[in-house]
Amino acid sequence: MAVDIIYLGLITRELRQKLEGGRIEKVDQPSRSEIVISVRTYGGRRDLYIGGAGNSGRICITEREYDKPSEPPMFCMLLRKHLVGARITMVFQDEGERIVEFRLDAPGMFGDGEKRGLVCELFGRSVNLILTDSQGVITDCLFRYGGAMDERAVQPGMRYRYPINPNVRPQTSKLFEAFLDSGMESPSAYIDNYFGEKSDEERRRQRTGDLAKRVKTLRDRTERRLEAQRNELAAAEKREYYRECGDIITSNIHSMKKGQSVLRAYDFYSEDGSEREIALDPLKTPQENAARYYKSYTKLKNAVTHLTREIEKGESELYYLESVLDELSRADSLRELNSIKDELEEAGLIRGDGKKRKELGRKEGPLRFTSSTGTLIRVGRNNLENDRLTLRDSAATDVWLHTQKIHGSHVVISCAGAQPDETTLYEAASLAAWYSQARGSGKVPVDYAMVKYVKKPAGARPGMVIYKNYRTIAAKPDKELCERLRVK
Repeated sequence: MAVDIIYLGLITRELRQKLEGGRIEKVDQPSRSEIVISVRTYGGRRDLYIGGAGNSGRICITEREYDKPSEPPMFCMLLRKHLVGARITMVFQDEGERIVEFRLDAPGMFGDGEKRGLVCELFGRSVNLILTDSQGVITDCLFRYGGAMDERAVQPGMRYRYPINPNVRPQTSKLFEAFLDSGMESPSAYIDNYFGEKSDEERRRQRTGDLAKRVKTLRDRTERRLEAQRNELAAAEKREYYRECGDIITSNIHSMKKGQSVLRAYDFYSEDGSEREIALDPLKTPQENAARYYKSYTKLKNAVTHLTREIEKGESELYYLESVLDELSRADSLRELNSIKDELEEAGLIRGDGKKRKELGRKEGPLRFTSSTGTLIRVGRNNLENDRLTLRDSAATDVWLHTQKIHGSHVVISCAGAQPDETTLYEAASLAAWYSQARGSGKVPVDYAMVKYVKKPAGARPGMVIYKNYRTIAAKPDKELCERLRVK
């Protein structure tokens, strides 16, 4: 269902009642096709949403939260320049068209006041927002189209014109009928919920795909680096051969001459006492040839130490990236995705505007469940939250659970030092199995231990811990159980 002329009339009437006389405080542009204008009115602050997310253009008062980029686009900066501080004097709908226009008293560049117009066009599934001056000349617009010779071009410097042939006003409105059936009082609230959920889902899918693509790129790069390092380590295993060659050359220096290219000598390292053929550099003395083999041995020996350390770091990095991909597969809200993005930024794996996101206060806290016997169970949503839940927000005598050698959430039973009953323990283990990479499996092994036995190694990535004094229980991932126990 699209916002038609009839329903837009309802919206316009509501905007007129709630926004006329209000003063614009903020302008934000969450995405290319969305504008959010905050208006201070006698009834408090109201956010006006104008956009085409969710595959449907709409204008309404919204209570949803939207991202506020740290570097707003140029059109957003222009709107801020001309509209912040402006008072809305009139809101009206163009007859026969899906166009809502705002008349504004703006402060002007020098505080001397100026008249402004803001035109919102809802044609098809798209939205265009056009800023005009007191003469109706376009200052700029969200989307530009047409050329100088077009009668209805929308370009800066050209006079704004309404459509030449107004649409025929429809006799019925599916959206209007659905609004009446909903029992809601506000037409803005109805379309904000109806289309907002669709746009949130669309934005969630897009952001999940973008983040997953970036993490997969990092994972593939890490896998390639690990493969190369393992190959180097395998080659370095030949280091003992170079040391042995150096020893054999040294023991035969008295019989060697400069210019010799090959040494055939008794191999006292072989079990059968055979000869070993050793290639020599004819330009070097026997002593220099021996030194060359010893140098190769030392270089490979040091390489083994370095490569072993780097491979351990790479394997830890790979494990962490796999855990992030698991988080992304289970994230079901924009807030969770934003938290995962924050996590990747804090880990230094991607760049981003972390400063702005911290201001938005996106941390929701762990999921909360109550067992059938009344015990609180908490489940982390991502690696950063797992760390906070396990290492900071739980008592040392609480019980911690995690799937065995499988990526998943940290689960904590808040039992205040008491031994959790079997029902609570099994239900917590089932939660750990469901919120893990093994949610599609049958029985899943889940380790559990007291929180005091769970530690974070120095320098470990978020969510990575080690634990001891644990036991293991087999549990089935149970979606219905999770939904039944979850605290809304």
